[in-house]
Amino acid sequence: MRERPTQPLYTLEFFRVMVVMFLLMVTMTIFFLLPILIERLGGDAVDIGLVMGITPIGAVISRIFWGRWMDRAGRKKVLIVSTLLNTGVILLFLTVRSVGLWVVVLRLLQGFALGGNITAVWTIIADISPPRRLAESLGIFGIAGMVALALGPWGGEMIMNGYGFRGVFIISSLLSVVAVVLSLLIQESRPSGFGDLIVPSFREMMGNGVMVVFLITIAFAVSRSAFVSFFAEYSSLQKIGSIGVYSLIYSGTTIAFRLIAGKLPDRIGRIRVLSPALVIFGLGIGLIAVIDSWPVFILSAFLCGLGHCFLYPVLNALVIQKVHSGTRGMATGFFAGSFDVGIGVGSLLWGAVAQIGGYHLMYIMGGVVALMGLWGVRHLIKSAE
Repeated sequence: MRERPTQPLYTLEFFRVMVVMFLLMVTMTIFFLLPILIERLGGDAVDIGLVMGITPIGAVISRIFWGRWMDRAGRKKVLIVSTLLNTGVILLFLTVRSVGLWVVVLRLLQGFALGGNITAVWTIIADISPPRRLAESLGIFGIAGMVALALGPWGGEMIMNGYGFRGVFIISSLLSVVAVVLSLLIQESRPSGFGDLIVPSFREMMGNGVMVVFLITIAFAVSRSAFVSFFAEYSSLQKIGSIGVYSLIYSGTTIAFRLIAGKLPDRIGRIRVLSPALVIFGLGIGLIAVIDSWPVFILSAFLCGLGHCFLYPVLNALVIQKVHSGTRGMATGFFAGSFDVGIGVGSLLWGAVAQIGGYHLMYIMGGVVALMGLWGVRHLIKSAE
């Protein structure tokens, strides 16, 4: 489909979907505080790794189903159904009394829900964005998630300190209800005619260099999981800052640079920004291992935010540009799934590493894993020549 010269990027529908994204991401990022509850209930680092890692694994499994349904039946149906599931699961966390099978099941179901609704909103934005401004669009849209990354843990800490985890779960469920209501107002964006003619296949997702992009995404996510799953406990032990403060700096940096330089990847080439972004992000994660003062704390959060600024939207845009629009839902699901695989595997891996060698070793290794993505970037550059 040829892009119209006047095709706008920032429309009412764009911002409506952006608000839904923000609400859903808050309900996810507020659960970064869950390791504190697990510790209070008697769990250790391995338990934290399992409980935090099972959600992205659930999202990966479910996105195979959600993506296929999205391309056949539409994005809006998947968004509404999965957001309703998210609301119900969050409310069920009010019944958690111990570390055991029940909390693992709830986290798995939470992953199923997030696998649907997060994939749906990203696919809708890809559908309605001008192709030549795709990386810019995905980057600006992703600001909603970064604001949620900042406000979710920070606001969650305030609620937890005042009302305990019961208050955290109730507020989170109410935000999910609002997301359901707003989802009803969103227009269906699936390209007409594709659902009946094209059956998305795994081979279509893997062709044209897409698999390499997925591998880079996994390396990025495994590295990031060291922060997502363990920083709340680590910062408490170090007695410097908190996950809320770190997330504010991380997200503020990402948002600022997307607003300032969001057009850069589309202008100079999306692949060209990946290598410096991976190096910067890896350095940020590695620096967490030596946080012993506020300057190091701030520098680490700044570098992670700067790297993340470009990595997620550029990798997402590379996947979308390589697949047919009729398989966009499934492709987006596989991309988000590769990120979830990295978060899930990383949480389990880093839990074991922290148990054996401590958090300092874990964060050094986390930084190194991000640099491993440079192999994939080199492959993409050679393929493009």
